[in-house]
Amino acid sequence: FSQYATTGMLLNIDEYKDYAPDYFALVDAEDRVGETNKLRIDGSMYGFQTLEYYRVPIAPINCLRADLLEEANLEMPTTWDEFYDALLAIKELHPDMTGFSTRVGTRAMIGRYAYQLGSGGFSVVDTTNGVYYEPEEDAYIYGPTSENFKAVIEFFAQAYQDGILDPDYATMTQETYWEKLSSGRTMSICDNNSFIGRVFNPALEQVDEDAYFDIVPPLENDLGQTRQYRYNKDWTDQIIVSSQVDDPVKVVQFINWFYTEEGRMVTNFGVEGQDYDIVDGNPIIKEEIVEENANASDVFSSIQGQLGLGLQGLATYVDEYTYKQVSDPVFIEQGDEIAQWTEEGTVEYAPLYPSLSEEDNDRATTLQSNLNNVFDQEIDKFITGQRSLDEWDDFVATLEAQGASELAEIYNNAYQALQE
Repeated sequence: FSQYATTGMLLNIDEYKDYAPDYFALVDAEDRVGETNKLRIDGSMYGFQTLEYYRVPIAPINCLRADLLEEANLEMPTTWDEFYDALLAIKELHPDMTGFSTRVGTRAMIGRYAYQLGSGGFSVVDTTNGVYYEPEEDAYIYGPTSENFKAVIEFFAQAYQDGILDPDYATMTQETYWEKLSSGRTMSICDNNSFIGRVFNPALEQVDEDAYFDIVPPLENDLGQTRQYRYNKDWTDQIIVSSQVDDPVKVVQFINWFYTEEGRMVTNFGVEGQDYDIVDGNPIIKEEIVEENANASDVFSSIQGQLGLGLQGLATYVDEYTYKQVSDPVFIEQGDEIAQWTEEGTVEYAPLYPSLSEEDNDRATTLQSNLNNVFDQEIDKFITGQRSLDEWDDFVATLEAQGASELAEIYNNAYQALQE
């Protein structure tokens, strides 16, 4: 978008707003307009975004072996100190187990834990960018140079020293990570809650019928904060339209139909009476279709693939109610808990980055690459004790010299422009 949107190649759909009333009613609503504006290029919108009507809430959330917690005679923790003490207590009973790890590298681990612990950087959806939005400052910050980030690394370093952090965390592959969790060698995870009912708990039952993971409510950190991210409310995928179409009005009107009630039902559930029925006010896929896909590894996706529905089809206003029909009830219950925590404000939707101009985007990409090179070379040394945390200020100075503040300034300037 930043490269092509303003060249005249793409249709500026703001100029056709009257022909897409259903779409703009959604994206300009109070619960979306702030994030919608981050997708604008030079103030204009050049795409129809894929939006969420309903999906089971999922989040990269802390999950703990509840059976081991009970064995240690401990309650579900409510603070990070209690959580860590619980891992130590389980470790004493099971010395060969580790407390937690990560499946895709150090930056991803930081993206899952840092915000909860009071800092941020390398978000749950972007492990290339160390900049994150800090709500207490209403600003974008380069996480690793922020005041509270050292405490995050101290947490990891202590966990590594105590045998709580898996010693292979930095080189862990997803296959090894899943094998350790499924075979009962890891006490906790911070990952998609959907994995619990679909993958880990069924596998653990084969090892120990009493073993199971349960999600941990958001934990209070040492700063008195209780906060955690879930994935973005909507998707960043967009339909774009060529500026050269013969009849842009009809094209915009057609795409707008996808965001109507009729369009949502057709693109997410198919043909009423043929593919689904309305039962107690809810769309229920025909039982014979469910049975045809009952042996698939992912029944929901298999049904959607067969009928050409949802994200696998043409849906741009996504309604995943069928999950409620075909999923493990535990998954649905956990989603309800995440939804409740979202309403309470302890779980938040991960915010988008504001769109950058082509020039700023090129500069940000260069700065990110330079910063990541330095960060990746040194950060694991602090975690594993190869480098003393007494040298942390020198490390921060090196990151600043590579443009950490400049990178944050680029995003803040773009963010402030949206407020004007």
